[in-house]
Amino acid sequence: FLRNAITASPEVGMYVFSARISGDAEKIYRQLLAHNNLLMYGPPGTGKTTLMQEVVEIFENGGVSKLCFDETSKAPSFGSMESAAHSKTSWVTFHQSYSYDEFIIGMMTDHSSSDKLLDIRPVQGKFLELSEYAREEGHRALLVIDELNRANVSRVFGELITVVEPGKRLDANGNKTANTVAVQLPYIKPG
Repeated sequence: FLRNAITASPEVGMYVFSARISGDAEKIYRQLLAHNNLLMYGPPGTGKTTLMQEVVEIFENGGVSKLCFDETSKAPSFGSMESAAHSKTSWVTFHQSYSYDEFIIGMMTDHSSSDKLLDIRPVQGKFLELSEYAREEGHRALLVIDELNRANVSRVFGELITVVEPGKRLDANGNKTANTVAVQLPYIKPG
């Protein structure tokens, strides 16, 4: 397998061959790109988390499931020699006490203010942090929620449960559509 990959390489000193990513992971990755949201379900211990780890690997490598070996650096790397530096993934595991404050937005004391005894400010949770990153030009983000069924989903998502459905969001250019639903988060003043 390696010999064929090396001899087929167009560049001298650069050898590219498919990584050990399952066909299921590539299929799930394509489904995720097409539908934005993906829910995997099944009995415990059937490999869902392992499969998602493979999907994350593909995502973080710019959608390429190839392993490159550069003879000069002697270091293997996934993807092409161009990095997928603008891909960011967050992995969250839900549990009974996981809350809206951790996932969307919460309040935190700010000790940097010397003129106030106590200063409380809003702090982004994992979801908003990743959303802000994905809004930047050329950036993309993937949020993986493990054990979704372990938390009270409506309590964790709050009003954002409405916009989980892609049709209720802004379009790709940030414009409202006929189906867009506006959601106002607590603690944040409308701009």
